[in-house]
Amino acid sequence: MSTINVRVDDDMERLLREEAASLGLRRSDIVRMALRQWLSLHRAPSYTGQQLRELARQSIGAVSIDVPDLGRRHEEYPGDLP
Repeated sequence: MSTINVRVDDDMERLLREEAASLGLRRSDIVRMALRQWLSLHRAPSYTGQQLRELARQSIGAVSIDVPDLGRRHEEYPGDLP
């Protein structure tokens, strides 16, 4: 297990100490739980190949710009599209 140092202001340290004492935990336990929760909420999702294929399949035809056959005849539509 690695060790990191975290600087907190006096109020946060007091709240952390009080919470740890009331729960019978160490301050480091609470910091680990908080960090684990934050990372689970903010971490970019990772997808398997199958999940990526399904997302791509669901995206086909999801965007429409009302220009017929733009993929094959794109030279006919110079400049800004409607």
